Amino acid sequence: MKEEKCLFVDLDGTLIKSDLLFECLVPIIKNYFYAIFLAPFWLLKGKAYLKDKFSDLVSINPEILPYNNNVLEYIRKEKENGSKIILATASNIKLAKSISDYLGIFDDVIASSKEENLKGKNKLNKIKLYIKNNNINKEFSYLGDSEADVKIFNETNIPIVVGNKNVFNKIKSKNDKTTFVDGENDFSLKKFFKMIRTYQWVKNFLIFLPLILAHKFLDVNLLLKALVAFFSFSFLASSVYIINDIMDVESDRIHPSKKNRPIASGAVKISSALKVAFILMPLSFIISIFLGKEFLFVLLTYFITTSCYSFYLKKIMLVDILILSLLYTVRIFAGGVALNIYLSPWLFMFSLFFFFSLACAKRYSELYAVRNNLQDEIKGRGYQAQDLEQIQIFGSSSGYIAILIFALYIQSDISMKLYKTPSFFWALCPIMLYWISRVWLLSHRGQMTQDPIIFALKDKVSYVVLILSIIIFGVAKYV
Repeated sequence: MKEEKCLFVDLDGTLIKSDLLFECLVPIIKNYFYAIFLAPFWLLKGKAYLKDKFSDLVSINPEILPYNNNVLEYIRKEKENGSKIILATASNIKLAKSISDYLGIFDDVIASSKEENLKGKNKLNKIKLYIKNNNINKEFSYLGDSEADVKIFNETNIPIVVGNKNVFNKIKSKNDKTTFVDGENDFSLKKFFKMIRTYQWVKNFLIFLPLILAHKFLDVNLLLKALVAFFSFSFLASSVYIINDIMDVESDRIHPSKKNRPIASGAVKISSALKVAFILMPLSFIISIFLGKEFLFVLLTYFITTSCYSFYLKKIMLVDILILSLLYTVRIFAGGVALNIYLSPWLFMFSLFFFFSLACAKRYSELYAVRNNLQDEIKGRGYQAQDLEQIQIFGSSSGYIAILIFALYIQSDISMKLYKTPSFFWALCPIMLYWISRVWLLSHRGQMTQDPIIFALKDKVSYVVLILSIIIFGVAKYV
């Protein structure tokens, strides 16, 4: 019998901060949507059969998977100390071997086949059989993370638990050789808020705009309704952001900044992210019931539009920008519907062109980064690096048209009725011209963050412009 040390390494949640089954699910939804309807029938034949069918449809790019660096370091040290390293996983053998070949640190692979799902006791039996067939010392180490691994941990000489404190404490009470390795994907409120993108909720303050423009912001009843609408919209938006991040996980992982997002980086598992999305979504619709059927309809329209955007429309050039600008405008419309406040056509026209300009700035910044990285196109989008100048023309001209619409509004009958001295609004035109021009000048220099909203939140000049705008509105109303 060989006296060499043997380390068996789990894959899902251990070697990688994700789950290969869900990693397969994303490209299947995008490219083989019909398979979602077949999946329940495949599952009737067993989870092993389902995994095998998934692995037949898609292949995983092992280069971009979110590996646990602490685990890789531990494995490499064991390898240097002469241990034989075996990848032991419940994932399908085809996918497991592709990862093993890429990393080049495993001596062998045992994984699920079409007939057998290697989880829990099945994996333990396979490990024992492997040891017996290869005449290896029965004392072995196992590196895993889940409750399903407890049976294996109880049989191993040195249990190495990754990221799961509960399992670690349970095994440690029985085996003082138990080792803990940080899993790098522990839940935290910071990761949670980053995943649901609470900073993007600032867009939903547009719901309050009808209340402000109607000069009813001191009405407590309407203010409470606006708050309910705000949180209803925000919860739904966050669930959509999560789904969008899941669908974009592959392209995000090769993006210079988006690769650090919680889902793309593996800080939050896809399965956990889906649970959060499926809690926030119904919660949003339940809250919306208090605001009437019309608001619920607007909410459903927003959800359907954003879903179409996430799955398909974002791939179509210019259509994606138009959809983004419309989604901003929908927020204003939602506020009007929730509060039963009439919305001027002037407001819709201004919003469409103004937000089209900001959406162009968002795409421009992405194309700017693509060109600087000597790439030809944005992955998953319909734009090429050579479109940069044209997007700048579309965006800047649209911003100036928005200001022209505002200038025409100053002399309109609606403006005359709502404001005591609307002529003061002329002072706002050069301020808006300055802000839009500055946004595009900074974009041209490559100094704009990828989302103009994030830029505005961090930009001191934008706050000065906001304060001046509020003052001018106040003067026009009361002076």
